[in-house]
Amino acid sequence: FYNLELEHVLRPGWHAVARWDDLPESGDYRAIDLFGERILLVRGADHQLRALSGICLHRAFPIVEGEGNTKSFVCPYHRWTYDSEGQLKGAPFMEDVPGFDRKACRLPQMPLEIWQGFVMVSTNQEARPLASQLGALSDLLAPLNLDKAVCVGVTDWDSPWNWKVMLENFTESYHHIGPHVDSLAKTHPARGTHDLPIDGP
Repeated sequence: FYNLELEHVLRPGWHAVARWDDLPESGDYRAIDLFGERILLVRGADHQLRALSGICLHRAFPIVEGEGNTKSFVCPYHRWTYDSEGQLKGAPFMEDVPGFDRKACRLPQMPLEIWQGFVMVSTNQEARPLASQLGALSDLLAPLNLDKAVCVGVTDWDSPWNWKVMLENFTESYHHIGPHVDSLAKTHPARGTHDLPIDGP
């Protein structure tokens, strides 16, 4: 079932991979693994934020790991070099190869939108624009000014359970009367939990 969910729900969907302020400078990058798809999130020299394939066009080797700032990305396998827009700039010893056109080589780009300050990416080239699907939710969140909020820290923890358990628990505070009675229940009480009918995914 999880493989079906990956294929039909998760991979084609939109996913938050960063906040708007995480990569402020040209050349800032972050390598991301999104359901087995290696993505290179990078702010180009033109200051545009892009989601590029993080896999070299030559032998499918991962171009970069982690995060940082650079003017170019050099694949550690055969030293093919890409700029921050994904254009191939160098390929050692390839200039004499018949039919090789360096200018025609560019890392594939994936759909990217910034919504409420969240950098959203989809691996689905045919993905419908996200913001137009979330109009009602955008209106509901507007008073919070999330698009201007900055990230002050990240909490990362292993979650060895079905993704739907996490989704269901983060969309309601009713369960705070149980496992979170001494913590979250103080700021987000169980009493009064209700759903809001909103159109869209």
